[in-house]
Amino acid sequence: MSDLSGYATPPTRNGEIINEDELDSPRSVATPKPQSQQKRRPIIPQDDFGVAHMLTIIEYKDAKPKVPLPPLNPVDALLFGRPLELQALHPQIRDIYAPTFKQLDEMDK
Repeated sequence: MSDLSGYATPPTRNGEIINEDELDSPRSVATPKPQSQQKRRPIIPQDDFGVAHMLTIIEYKDAKPKVPLPPLNPVDALLFGRPLELQALHPQIRDIYAPTFKQLDEMDK
């Protein structure tokens, strides 16, 4: 048996099987890209699409002093977590979870 016999995968280029003669040809060498494409700078738009305004609002809300929450009993914290005030939730969120809250209230009774 020769070294070339066997079940070796033939060399490929872009999914096409190529001959061994093509491997030594000058066409198989990659051609460099033109200089004009390598020196292109990224385009930076002047408009940031409101990101700066959004970040200002986030930083403003974060800068407000936070009211510390009262400590929980460790057992209650592990079993149930901090209780939610339903009125503090957004109205649409309350509407989405209304059936679940109703079931939980029925289970508590």
